[in-house]
Amino acid sequence: MPKSRRNTLGNQQPNNNTIDDSELLERLNERINSTVSNLNSNHSSISNDLSDEIPVINGEQVISNQGITDIEDEAQRQEINNNFEDDSFFYADHEEEFQEELIRAQNEELEYEYENVLNGSMNTFGLEIEFINGDPNAIAKELYELGICGSDRQTGYHSRNVGDGLWKLERDGSLPSGGELVSPPLKDTPETWRTIEKVCEVANRNGAKVSTNATGGHIHMASTPLDTAKYRWHRLLKSAGGFEDVIFRTSGGEIGEVRPGVRQYAKPFYVNAARALQNNYPIDNDEHIRNFARSTSGNDRYQAVNLTNLYNLNKPNTVEFRSFNSSLDPRILQNNVKIANGIMFASEKARFGNSAESDAMKRRGQLLKNQRIGSKNRENDLSVRNFVDVLFTRKKDKDSVLKLYAKNRWYNG
Repeated sequence: MPKSRRNTLGNQQPNNNTIDDSELLERLNERINSTVSNLNSNHSSISNDLSDEIPVINGEQVISNQGITDIEDEAQRQEINNNFEDDSFFYADHEEEFQEELIRAQNEELEYEYENVLNGSMNTFGLEIEFINGDPNAIAKELYELGICGSDRQTGYHSRNVGDGLWKLERDGSLPSGGELVSPPLKDTPETWRTIEKVCEVANRNGAKVSTNATGGHIHMASTPLDTAKYRWHRLLKSAGGFEDVIFRTSGGEIGEVRPGVRQYAKPFYVNAARALQNNYPIDNDEHIRNFARSTSGNDRYQAVNLTNLYNLNKPNTVEFRSFNSSLDPRILQNNVKIANGIMFASEKARFGNSAESDAMKRRGQLLKNQRIGSKNRENDLSVRNFVDVLFTRKKDKDSVLKLYAKNRWYNG
């Protein structure tokens, strides 16, 4: 992570009162909207990274010097997510075209890309691809001979690194057979996408399959773009919790519906996200992030968004997205990465105040602000329209994810 900010807000303690989930969601959304209105009217001239999101403590608005140190850190973060294209296309302005695209998407094949897949993002990501059946040792041996795997045989669960930049094929006790292909940290390069394509080809040729019930495909995203910027973490909670219903639908991959196993291994995150937003944890340094992640996760990594790596000093600083079904189709894996990366991108960039980088980005911030935690608007596809408008700044990426959405069903678990 870039250097941490000083703690300028004091030792703010979370509220531990027990509240009914539905009441919590209602109170949370009312509180957010009320606070935002006050901040926008009273502090419209502030121009640092947090100008639209000034904290409220004991009913009083507080302007700290956090923005100063955030500006100092911004140069490092911009190297990760600053070279993106923005065509300023919003499906909210083209409702008829949006509905036509949803119809086309049902029958259109997914494409596989090699160049600039993540729209300029240089954030690192990692894949965990679970599978059943097949010959794990044969898969590992062939990938080893290709210079992709670090061992020529299946290794133990969470075995130590087999070499920097190399994949592993591990055992997984949750699966009756098969195993789990685990990537090293990856970046958006043609080599990365060709390697993922080759991994899938080798696994498929050696009999590996995905299960309609048990196999998950987990995406790890480096948390670096969020740094110790409190409201970037808040936007992560809003993005993941507000659009969770859509994320679950797009997680079905080639199976057509998110696997029943999510009830055990990727439980819905939106209630935890709502509680964390209401508690308004301080996030000004690395220790605050660890405390925030520990409290929000409840020490439970089996959630759709897993934050436990952030406070485990033996783990990389990643946010893990666990709802996706596993897939041995590289096109589906690529779109899953696009979604996870889009959530991280929106969490960093989708501001709705004067600090927004452009009018288009400010509009995305407003759409995200208005998205209610735990929202399920399935009747008119409004949630998925807002989802792609917030997460993606290129129309082609919106359309790619809409193909996944159109081919899958809602999760009703």
